[in-house]
Amino acid sequence: MQYRTFGKLDLRPSALGFGAMRLPVLSGADGKPDFEQIDYPQATAMLRRAIDGGVNYVDAAYVYHGETCEAWVAEALKDGYREKVKVATKMPVWKVEKPGDFDRLLATQLERLQTDCIEFYLLHSLDEAHWKGVVEQGQLAAAEKALADGRIAHPASASTVPTTCSRRSSPRPTCGSSARSSSTTWTRTTLPAAAGSSSQRAGNWA
Repeated sequence: MQYRTFGKLDLRPSALGFGAMRLPVLSGADGKPDFEQIDYPQATAMLRRAIDGGVNYVDAAYVYHGETCEAWVAEALKDGYREKVKVATKMPVWKVEKPGDFDRLLATQLERLQTDCIEFYLLHSLDEAHWKGVVEQGQLAAAEKALADGRIAHPASASTVPTTCSRRSSPRPTCGSSARSSSTTWTRTTLPAAAGSSSQRAGNWA
């Protein structure tokens, strides 16, 4: 396995990660694949084989497989595999509709993943269409609070379109675009001014 540097972090992620968006599934009563029923034995065997081969980064999300993905990740990483990887998962920013929703959703994810801290926590689909809600509902401030109290280790963003967000006086980021999925770990230069980021904590972000 080849490994990469990862910003300022003392981490060497594998060039290949394991994404948990499209896992093997069981068939439903109609004989068709039921994407909310993960085939635990087959999916777990795949993940553990990947880790045995050197993969050390596992990517999940709140909504994958009908909101069952994170619970599977926790089970699949038992028997000593959890200590071999870093786990990333994602906050469904479109589900945050009122104050307190961010913390409630994060608490659910911590419980599903059977952990007190998520290493990489991405704001899912953070594009211009969702940016207004992120700002209005204080999601960046909530992420900073979670960073400060140890519920997450590294906040980041994920989108199928934006790759970079520049700091401007406008209440939304100016984003470049890419044809492929991307994730960006926030820095003081990528976090928009509207976020009100802490300069002390920003130094801890890769």
